[in-house]
Amino acid sequence: MMKYCWEIEQCGREPGGKNTAKAGVCPVAIDALARDRYLEIAEVMIAVINTEGTVVYMNRKGCKILGYERDELINSRFDLLIPEDIRGKMHTVFQKIIHGEMKPPEYHENELVGKDGDIHLISFHNSIIRNIDGSIAGILFSGEDITDRRISENKLAESEKQLNIVVESAIDAIVMIDSMGNIALWNKAAEKMFGYSAKEIIGKSILDVMIPAKYRQNVAKGLSEFGKTGRGKFIGEITEAAAMRKNGSLFPVELSISAINLENKWHAIAIIRDITERKTFEKVIRNSERKFRLVSEKSSAAVYIVQNNLFKYVNPAFESMFGYDASEVIDKLSPFDLVIYKDHALLKKNMLDLLSGKVSQTQYDIRGLRKDGTVINLKVFTTITQRKGRSEIISTIIDVTEQKNKELRLQQEKDNVKKIASQFKQLTYIDGLTGIYNRRMLDETLSSEWKRAKRNRTPLSFVMIDIDLFKGYNDGYGHLAGDRCLVKIAKAIKDSLFRPSDCAARYGGEEFGVILPDTKLNGALMIANRIRINVQNLRIPYNCSPILKWVTISLGVAHVVPDNDLHPNDLIRAADLALYKAKNSGRNKVAVFEENIS
Repeated sequence: MMKYCWEIEQCGREPGGKNTAKAGVCPVAIDALARDRYLEIAEVMIAVINTEGTVVYMNRKGCKILGYERDELINSRFDLLIPEDIRGKMHTVFQKIIHGEMKPPEYHENELVGKDGDIHLISFHNSIIRNIDGSIAGILFSGEDITDRRISENKLAESEKQLNIVVESAIDAIVMIDSMGNIALWNKAAEKMFGYSAKEIIGKSILDVMIPAKYRQNVAKGLSEFGKTGRGKFIGEITEAAAMRKNGSLFPVELSISAINLENKWHAIAIIRDITERKTFEKVIRNSERKFRLVSEKSSAAVYIVQNNLFKYVNPAFESMFGYDASEVIDKLSPFDLVIYKDHALLKKNMLDLLSGKVSQTQYDIRGLRKDGTVINLKVFTTITQRKGRSEIISTIIDVTEQKNKELRLQQEKDNVKKIASQFKQLTYIDGLTGIYNRRMLDETLSSEWKRAKRNRTPLSFVMIDIDLFKGYNDGYGHLAGDRCLVKIAKAIKDSLFRPSDCAARYGGEEFGVILPDTKLNGALMIANRIRINVQNLRIPYNCSPILKWVTISLGVAHVVPDNDLHPNDLIRAADLALYKAKNSGRNKVAVFEENIS
C-alpha cells in the first residue's frame, strides 16, 4: 500500500513495499493514488498537481466541493481554480516550490473558485512528491472546505461584539450576581447610578453595597433559596424596590430580573432603572387627585367638562395638550373628535358606565388625537356630577406618552436581558484556559451525535489524547509554562480538524477528546496521526523527556456504530483503553481499540 507516499517527502519504499537504501517516492506513486480506495472515501479534498501546474488527480470529495466531474478537472490547469486577484501570486509561489527554491507551507488557507463561480475557503495541507531519483514530480494537496465554519466563527465574534455594545451602551444599569449574591457584571450605567466603578465592586456582595440595612436579612434569605433552585419572588417580574448608593443615600428603583444557569450554578441578571423622578411625579398626582376633579384654571393637568356629548369647558392645559383654542372646542366638538377611531369603543363604554350610574368615577388609558394629527397616550380620570338637573362628566387628563415610551424601552431591555442570558450561556461551553470547548460541551455533543449516528446507522469515532509525562514538564518548567503548553497543544488539535462537525474539547487536566461524526476507523486514524505530528512539530522544549527533546502526546482511537446495547461512555472507555495501550508501548503513538465495544 502507498500509505505514506503523500504524507512525507521520502517514504523509502518501492512499489512492492520492499525497503531500499535510497529514499524517494516510487515512479508510479501518482497512479497508485488514483487506485487507492482510501483516497476516494476520504472526507477531505485530495489533489495532485504536476510540475506543469496540471491537475493529474482529484478525488471524489474534491470534485464534489468544486462542483466538477472528474474528467473536467484532470489535465486542466490548477490555477484556473484560483481567484484572479491572487492567481499571479500563487503562480509565483508554485514555481518557487517546483524549482526547490522554497518549501511548501505545511498548512495554509486559500480560496478556490467552484464551477458555479462560488468562492470556497479551503484549509490545505501540502507535501512535495519526488521521483525515485529525488527530483520534484509535483505537489500533493489535501484540504477541506471551511467556508461555513469561518462564517460561523465570524458570526460568533460579531455576536460577542454586539453583546458588549448592548451591555455597555444600555441607559439602565445591568448587573449580574452569582448564586452567593456576589457581583459578576457591572456596566457603565451601573457605575453612574450607584457611584462604584466596576473595578472596585466586582466580586463584592450586593448585601454590602446595594441593599439598605433594613432589607438585608430578607434579601439574604431570598438569595439562599435562589442559589439552590433558581427561583425567587421577583424572578421574571418587574418590581419596585429601594437601593443604596455608594454615599449611603437611598433611592427608588424599578427591577427586571432574569435567572440563568452558568456552569450548573444559578446567576441573576437585573436591569435597574432609577425612578426617583417618576415617584416624585406620582406623589404629586396622588396628592392633587381630588383637586384635579374640580375645574381649575391653575391646574397643570388638562381638565374638561362634557355635557350632552359636547365640550362645555376646557382649561389652558387642555388647549396646550391638544393644540386647540377653547373657542374651537366648546359647543363644537365631542370627546370622540379627539380620540383615535380604534379607541372610540373604549371611550363610549366609560361614558355610558358613568351616565347609567353603574359607576361614579372611572380611570382608563386612551390614545388622543392632537389638532396637528399627532397621537398621544393619555391617562383619563373621570367623575360625574349633577348641575341644574343635568349630568356633567368632569375629566382630568395626563399625557403619559413619555411614560409609555419608557415602558416600551423597558420591554426592549427585558428582551435584551434574555438575549444576553442566552449569549452568556454560550460562554459556559468554552474552556477558560485553552479557549477550545470544555468537558460539558464534549459530553453534550457526544450525546447528540450518538443519537444521530444510532438513528442513521452511521459510524462515530472518538480520540482520547494525553500529553506525555506532563507532570514532569510542570515540575521542570513551572505551571505558567505548563498553561502555555496546554494552550498551544489545544490550538494544534483544533487546527488539525477541518470539518465543522468535528469537535475538539479539553477533557480535563492534560487530557483532550475529539469527536469525529460519520468517520470510519481509517479516517479517525489519519486524523489522530495528523494531530500527533502537528503537536510534535510545535517543538515545545522538554529536555528531560525520555521520549524526545520536546513535548509529545499519546492517542487512543475507538470506533463504533451505536446500537441499543451501547452507551456513549462505552466509546470513551474504549478510547481510554487504547490510550493506555499507546502509553505502554512507548508513548508518542496512536493506538486503536481493536475489540468489539460492549
